[in-house]
Amino acid sequence: MRSLVVALSSVLAACALHDAAAASARAPVSFGAATFLGSGCRPADVAVASAMDGDASGRLSVTFLKAFAVESNVARKRVACNGVIPVSVEEGKAVGIAQKRIAGVVDLPEQAGASAQLTTEFFFSGKQGPTTQKRFDAAGRHPFALDEETAIAWSPCGSSPALRINTALVAAGPRAHITLVSADEQPAMEFIFHVRDCQAPSPVDSDL
Repeated sequence: MRSLVVALSSVLAACALHDAAAASARAPVSFGAATFLGSGCRPADVAVASAMDGDASGRLSVTFLKAFAVESNVARKRVACNGVIPVSVEEGKAVGIAQKRIAGVVDLPEQAGASAQLTTEFFFSGKQGPTTQKRFDAAGRHPFALDEETAIAWSPCGSSPALRINTALVAAGPRAHITLVSADEQPAMEFIFHVRDCQAPSPVDSDL
């Protein structure tokens, strides 16, 4: 009886793995290994994860395992962290991505002219995409979360381009500081994506 139970458990485990692999194979879009690099980060500092929420939508999260931050000891200091994520899209489909959230902490001294600035952009190679820019001037330590969903950047129809995410942080004034961090079990940066069938180009949407 024990051997039968063990054998049955092995069969069920194998079936579960097969179903998971089949589901992954059926996914209309998948994201490859990301590479992030810049004056503010190294490849090992950033983790990227994706999850489907249904047949045609999902989430892409970017977590900084080591703080992506800048602190100014001079008049102005800037750091950048730029990423490339390979994207595989099913033939006859296109994927659109929008930034949903970016969060961090800013800390500014009680000094005239002290400020911090965040700039982020994302796009598919060879195309333009949305840019988000936020300036901070209020003195003190403040967490922030930009939760306003951006416009959607669509991939070319039927191709598998690379997704690029470029982020820059600027601190101005002695001891001015800004960092991107995960909080409340949410990633520092989160994107949502949608998959749709390719369509004929139209005057209002020439990407597909």
